[in-house]
Amino acid sequence: MNKSYYTLGIDWEDFSQNLLWKKNNTLIRPDDRIDRQTNILIELLNEADIKATFFVSAALAQYTPALVKRIATYGHEIGLHGYHHVSYKTLTPEQVYREVSEGIKIVSDIISQKIHGFRAPYCSIDYNDNDVLEILADLNFLYDSSMFNRKLICKQSYPGEDIVLNLNNGRKIVELPLATFKAGGVNIPIAGGSYWRVVPGILLREIHKRLSKTGKANNLYMHPYELDPSPLNIHHDLFKESPFRLIKNSIAQFRWNFNRKSFKKNLISMVAKYNFITCYEKAIKIQKS
Repeated sequence: MNKSYYTLGIDWEDFSQNLLWKKNNTLIRPDDRIDRQTNILIELLNEADIKATFFVSAALAQYTPALVKRIATYGHEIGLHGYHHVSYKTLTPEQVYREVSEGIKIVSDIISQKIHGFRAPYCSIDYNDNDVLEILADLNFLYDSSMFNRKLICKQSYPGEDIVLNLNNGRKIVELPLATFKAGGVNIPIAGGSYWRVVPGILLREIHKRLSKTGKANNLYMHPYELDPSPLNIHHDLFKESPFRLIKNSIAQFRWNFNRKSFKKNLISMVAKYNFITCYEKAIKIQKS
């Protein structure tokens, strides 16, 4: 397999919708910004002439079916990002099954296509979650792309390369873990998201130059809101029960808006330099290798 093949997986979710769900499990209509953010992303991908994988949140898709269809008409793969934005580490196997199966029905009914790939909210799956991986395999997913080692100290519960996992129930599933780079025993998360806003661009590009030659997992991720030209707004009422709500709000505003303009620059640099295929295409290659 060509070592330079990259994938770009978009965790297609709405920022404000996720915030309210995280706070009090209230599912609201998505912000109108998702239309603008998605259009910016589609235009960028079209200009670069690459196809990406959109891991679609069913909670968002049920309010915006036309937008999901629009993404698919451009030839991008539609994967599943679950139903509600909740860590699967907090769910029982029965709850995971319900979240995933309901998400499949919502999204597959919109696009009238089979969904081959999955990414858990918060990338909340690792080697220790065999029960969850078995559920995905039983629901006929070809691959998962949830494993992401975000700890500085290297851990064995995350694979360092694309791999076919043999599960305890006799089923198999391809795992496409998100990119990290190990240097001197230290693990550096460099797959995208907020990490691209923290790591200096020149260092990020050098790391990916080296990573592209290793044959390790070259799988990237992002969210639509990372390309939004307008600042993200953290609502004050998210912290209304706290006596430090103004301080917490300021910290959250800084966290989510810090150096956000650098993300687009880094993304354009990556898609211009490397060969990108969809996660489904890569999973097929791994399965056959």
